[in-house]
Amino acid sequence: MFTVVLLKDICQITWLREGLFVYSWGNKELIIKVMMLNLSIQDQFDGTDKIGQLRAAIGTSYCDVTKLISVSKNGNVCVVEESGKRFKQASWLTWNRFFY
Repeated sequence: MFTVVLLKDICQITWLREGLFVYSWGNKELIIKVMMLNLSIQDQFDGTDKIGQLRAAIGTSYCDVTKLISVSKNGNVCVVEESGKRFKQASWLTWNRFFY
């Protein structure tokens, strides 16, 4: 979580899994879904093969906290493990964690 100043009001922004942000100010909250381009589409037009990079990294860990378990057939969803719990997340988010 971090705090920003927007138009002289203090606002807390919390990043949630699954590509959601929660903006909180005063007693109000606003949940925003982050829209990102699926890696399967991005790889087609820029040729970066980010899905291939993810598949090659299956079984490795990022900062000894997040372990990449699998990548979906279409490459848009990854299964990761943190603190012994497995969950799905968008592959662009996983790629950013591991390679950016």
